[in-house]
Amino acid sequence: LQWAAGDMRANREVVLEAVRRNPKAVRWAHQDLLADREVMLEAVRRDGTALQWAAEALRADREVVLGAVRQDGKALRWAEHEMRCDHEVALEAVRQDSAALQWMAKELRGDMRLVPQRANSNPFAARGSEALVCSVSELSAAPNAGGLYFRATVGLAGAEVEGTLP
Repeated sequence: LQWAAGDMRANREVVLEAVRRNPKAVRWAHQDLLADREVMLEAVRRDGTALQWAAEALRADREVVLGAVRQDGKALRWAEHEMRCDHEVALEAVRQDSAALQWMAKELRGDMRLVPQRANSNPFAARGSEALVCSVSELSAAPNAGGLYFRATVGLAGAEVEGTLP
């Protein structure tokens, strides 16, 4: 793509195929295609650093940024500020690479849920998948049920859940 004629760099199918073969090829795509969500998702999911060539609007697009940081946590450096302030984005970035801490919003750096050791030890998600944060606040024998009663806070938003396990 680097040496392709201008009309080829503006051809969506040509660029998509080039990105599938080498995601860094997106840097030579026509400017209009750097704002194409599908093209950039294809690129960042294969190489998170491709986020640096994305149009500004896509560097603020949650799905595009999550795709990038799940592939390379350090891609957080090219995300727009609002994405660097997003807990889930920051958690995914730190889980992938603890060096991402330096690019997350300063107000998140003190959040214990985002400490690399805690983020990496999250037993509910594997590297590259969505992280589920769960904090059990109560666990006891379930009355009349013969199992365990639990109450927990789930997700970064802190939704309360409760139930009985067999």
